[in-house]
Amino acid sequence: RLRPVHLRASITVQNLDLALVRLYTPPDAPIAVDRGRLGATVTVLLDARAGLRLDADAQVADAVFVRPGSSDPVMTNPAGSLRLTDLAIGNGSFRLGRLEVSTRGAVFDRRVTPATRYDIDRMRASAEGLTWPVTSPARIVLESRVPGGGQLDIRGTVRMQPAPAADATIRLSGAELA
Repeated sequence: RLRPVHLRASITVQNLDLALVRLYTPPDAPIAVDRGRLGATVTVLLDARAGLRLDADAQVADAVFVRPGSSDPVMTNPAGSLRLTDLAIGNGSFRLGRLEVSTRGAVFDRRVTPATRYDIDRMRASAEGLTWPVTSPARIVLESRVPGGGQLDIRGTVRMQPAPAADATIRLSGAELA
């Protein structure tokens, strides 16, 4: 007789070489990881009746992203983090308690010569309360410093049903517009 599955696991990775991701990147992908390091802790709870629950913390260091076939950076990320809290999948539903991403780095526009560099001094984005089927609007936040010392803050809600819609407050302060 098979008993219902109940598994609890915690996995920790330190200093994983992100260049290994290239082995799994399709050749027609618009962007690929060139190098970097990853540290992460993932906690998984799998229950035959309740489904899957997952929490994760990850840190990326010294990451460089390129277009496949090129060594010129499209984006650099000297330090970034991701936190995933209370992801639950089961019984035909999906729930994400919170997803938060923090980063700094640079994006390069290689459509012009010489390439234009856009520095991202600090950016933090989060989403809370994502569900499927949709039970309520998800809450979103984006905070970022902008070049010249300003601050961009976006806060609000997003929903995908019955029709995609967003209700957000956008605040730009301390930025030169000219």
